[in-house]
Amino acid sequence: MNILIKIVHKSIDFKNLILYFFSCVLFVSIFVTLLAILDINSCINMAADLTNIKIVFSLYYILLAVIAFIFIQFAFAYYTKLRLQDYSLLLILGIRKVTLLILVFLEYFTIYIFSYFIGLISGIALSEIY
Repeated sequence: MNILIKIVHKSIDFKNLILYFFSCVLFVSIFVTLLAILDINSCINMAADLTNIKIVFSLYYILLAVIAFIFIQFAFAYYTKLRLQDYSLLLILGIRKVTLLILVFLEYFTIYIFSYFIGLISGIALSEIY
């Protein structure tokens, strides 16, 4: 298992990894900044008797979630396409499919966790500026 981790580490193309990582960070920071700038919850509370405004703000949340899902799916598909040759090579070298799935999961999970926290911090910082 230790050799497999070394092989995976050596096969990572850091240029594409950084591109993928920062695209996730960028989206999270933009998402957090937009939510903080518009401060939707306070607008909903101010317009408690206006149901149309509540509907518009609810649709805004849904639209942001859909855009987030599409963007993350696009970034995931692009990065996976780039890494497909590496994954195939690992399978040819004799790695079990379960082990490969665990390694891929850990790789993507680590990227998402770090990009989420860095994006959250930068989004909060950007919202404080504006």
